[in-house]
Amino acid sequence: MYAIWVTARAGDDLNSIASRWDNKRSMNFWLLALLVGPITLGVGYLVWWHSTSNRIGNELQRRGLQRSVSASDFWLWSILGALIIVGPFIFIHKWLKGVNELCADFSARG
Repeated sequence: MYAIWVTARAGDDLNSIASRWDNKRSMNFWLLALLVGPITLGVGYLVWWHSTSNRIGNELQRRGLQRSVSASDFWLWSILGALIIVGPFIFIHKWLKGVNELCADFSARG
């Protein structure tokens, strides 16, 4: 439950920070986790993680910060990295680190 809550809050924060610049909104993760994901047999999760990873990387780059996460990180670490077991953990670390960097920069500069 905690992982879903953290991911949902990070998605909401991403919408608050980046939507003004990229005119996009990520689907609410609670809606995805409880309804869309199961209905689409998991494809919805892949699309959500792909798009949010790209949005985080794009917003980091727009703010002049190092792009620490992208959609390719999702596919390489989370999907292919599952073969070495630790890949998804590395991806989640990179993804949350990117969200934290965005939030810190947003708090400092707006």
